[in-house]
Amino acid sequence: MLILDFNDSELRFAQNGKELASAPGFAVLEGNEFILGAAAAAKSRLNPRATYRNFWEQLDQQPLNRAAGRAQSHADIAYFHLQDLWKKVCARTGGSPESVIVVVPSQYGAERLSLLLGIAGACAIPVQGVVDSAVLAASAQAHLPCQYLDISQHRVYRSEVGLDGAVQSADELGQQGLMWCFEQCIKWIATRFMAETRFDPLHEAVSEQRLFDELPRWLSGFADADRLPLSLTAGQRQHQIEVSRGQLIEQLQPLYQAIEGAVQHSKGAILLSHRFSVLPGLKDYLNARVLAADAVFTVAAARATEILSDSHSPVWVKHLPPQTAGDAVAALHTPDSAARTTVHPMATHVLHRHSAYPLGLGGLALGAEPSADAAGEGSACVHVEGDRVVLKACANGRELRINGNVWSGTERSLQLGDEVQYGPERYQLICVRGGH
Repeated sequence: MLILDFNDSELRFAQNGKELASAPGFAVLEGNEFILGAAAAAKSRLNPRATYRNFWEQLDQQPLNRAAGRAQSHADIAYFHLQDLWKKVCARTGGSPESVIVVVPSQYGAERLSLLLGIAGACAIPVQGVVDSAVLAASAQAHLPCQYLDISQHRVYRSEVGLDGAVQSADELGQQGLMWCFEQCIKWIATRFMAETRFDPLHEAVSEQRLFDELPRWLSGFADADRLPLSLTAGQRQHQIEVSRGQLIEQLQPLYQAIEGAVQHSKGAILLSHRFSVLPGLKDYLNARVLAADAVFTVAAARATEILSDSHSPVWVKHLPPQTAGDAVAALHTPDSAARTTVHPMATHVLHRHSAYPLGLGGLALGAEPSADAAGEGSACVHVEGDRVVLKACANGRELRINGNVWSGTERSLQLGDEVQYGPERYQLICVRGGH
């Protein structure tokens, strides 16, 4: 049995928890034939007019605006893309596997899913099960509701999964996906090269392609570093700049704030797809947990008997009862991830300099001397709402940072150990046992 993790940022096939083959949703037309997947992504900036990367997002059978070799529609390009990937899978498994489970977000919709299954059938892919990606993420959370976030090339998907393991709601957060993030970073990095070295990576297609190719690796490097040197070669010369993690996070603030606004009142865990790991600081910004890259494969295989159905008309499973034994599933999370859940102690005090100030229902205003009396009078305020500790901001122009990341929202939950910087002052949330 194989698992297909369907996301146009990268379609991934796996067997026994191990990835067999993958392909980003790119196609580049050369002559009458398509270059596909990673090879196409590596040429996308060299020939942008011949590049297609919306065919899975806009999957339909409408005629293309301009001729594209043998392809008459986005569905045709999608067929060539999936067929090419499936050939690689079959070559690595030594034949055609007997069954495939497709993992796809609810937001993809029944119409596009029907076309996807039709294309899979044309490629002789034996799909025998379809399951919602958020439901699988929830399977990694025993006894907890969760908000699950995933990101494709073009969109962020948010799904709410209830205590019973069923999808309660599913929506899309605008049109800011991974490609938007990459474009923001590319433009800003190019301006830094221009300002510091007088080299413009966007002046020529070759250097622009090189910047595009290097960007994911650079972004991933900020998981362990606050500053990194970025270098690009042009001709015989190598140009280098140094960039901070915070500077790149600033370029992504519109997306981060949109996501935070969508989940700030959620209960239970906030789970992020592994695809978010390339975006620096988001996990900390949301107090979220990032699923390991192989989690979808392991969970789908473990729940296969509940997912598999009629190969002629597979049922789209959007409800998996939660598992009570979470030991095997808990290992699926990245080790540095922190769960956003009330089983951990809640902060009781704010530590400022060397003094601890108790949190009360009336709130604690942040200032040179934190005070309950000034709460709500034009200051940032930390207070308790039920089982949450909440930071509420005010529009007085003073910069707020949470765990080192600039925050410009109006309200967000805080966790034990979080550090808030308000202007020049720093505060940390602590738990004083016994309330003393």
